[in-house]
Order: sequence, then structure tokens, then C-alpha cells
Amino acid sequence: MGVALQLQQDQLLPAWAYAAAGLAGLLALWAGPWPWWRWLGVGSVAWALTGLHASTWPAPLQADLEGQDLDVVGVVEAMPQRQDAGWRFRFRIEQAWRHGQAVQTPPRVYLGWYAASSRDDALARPEPVQAGQRWRLRVRLKAAHGHMNPRGFDYELWLWEQGIRATGYVRQGRTDPPPERLGQTWAHPVEWARQQVRDRLLARLGTAPDDGLQLAGILAALVTGDQAAIDRSAWDVFRATGV
Repeated sequence: MGVALQLQQDQLLPAWAYAAAGLAGLLALWAGPWPWWRWLGVGSVAWALTGLHASTWPAPLQADLEGQDLDVVGVVEAMPQRQDAGWRFRFRIEQAWRHGQAVQTPPRVYLGWYAASSRDDALARPEPVQAGQRWRLRVRLKAAHGHMNPRGFDYELWLWEQGIRATGYVRQGRTDPPPERLGQTWAHPVEWARQQVRDRLLARLGTAPDDGLQLAGILAALVTGDQAAIDRSAWDVFRATGV
């Protein structure tokens, strides 16, 4: 009942209010003179913990920053996923500016870096991106949202579970500063190792005969968990055959 009550609130209270309610609930649970006091204490603690958890979640992207050119510096948090025309990857923003003025953005975003992002056809494809690298990028962001298809994958909920409150893409046109790799960090060694294993599998097995199902991508997905390595045609076969 405490959790249900918290989920009905339109706005969150200050963190100190939840902390005070939690302490009061613990006291009632420990020293309550009547049994119903203890039930009240349990409900108060549940209400307070739910509110505190929600208070620690990052704020969404400000409306006035959506669709604006932002210069950001941050670190690639997870193994990037290959796409037909580039990369998709989680990016933790350390600093952000708009027209040279510092702005606040959600700390964790999901970025795409595509050849189609370029307004100049002469520009090369996106550079390889590795987990743990620090980059300076010009990006455009929008609030995280998904499609509300019945029984479909809830993309917005998945983003929220990952702590991602905005998505976007890298800008690389004639008037945009080129993306700049600032160095390799050791902030995410496990993700870096996963990427090394996946890339070696794709390089070693990419030319092997696979009966049209792209064996390299399937093995990379099974070994490292990168489901994006599986080709769309292979997914179609899996769905049709119930695999």
C-alpha cells in the first residue's frame, strides 16, 4: 500500500521528506506499542524508499534543448552496436555547451553515429568507436520515447530502466566541428573486453560460409550478447521457424 500510494503522486517531494518518513516508519516498526503501528511503519518505509529511489533518477532533457546543436564531452559507456550505416552506443555526458554556454543535460544518452548524419557526401563513414573512449562530439538530442504498440517491445521503458533520458545523433556537416577522440580510458573494462571478443569473432568468421544466416553475427550474439550483430534476414527466419 505504501508503494501504491507513492506511485499515485503527481510530483515528488523533497528528499528530506522521504528520509524523515522512512526514519519515522523504522521507529514505529521497532517500538510501536500496537501491532497496527508496525503495519503503518512498514507502509511508511515502503513509501519513503520508493520516493527516494525516484528522486535519484536523472531529470529528463529540457524542452528548449531538443533539436539544438550541442557540443558535448563524454565517455562511451558500453559496447557499441553495429548498424548498416554506423554505430549506436550509450554515452555518458561529462560536459555540454550550446553556443559556448554550459547547459545541463541528462548524464546518460543513447547516440547514433551514421554516415547519413553527414550533410557532406564526401565525408568518410563514422570512425570505429570503442567502450571507454572519451570523445568530443556535436550532437542533437530529443527526449526518450518509443512506440506504444500492443504486445510490442516497450522501447521507452527499456531506455528508462537503463537510466537513459535522451536519445540523439552525431552531427558532422560542413559547418560542424569534426568529432574528436580525446583518448582511451579504463572506465568500462568489461564492456571493452566484450567488444574485443565480438570484433574478433566477426573478423575471423565473417567470410565463412553460413548458409545465408550470417554465422558470425549469430555466434557473436551468443557469446557476447550483442543481438544487433544478427542480420535482419536471420531474425526473419528465426521468427518464422519459432527459434
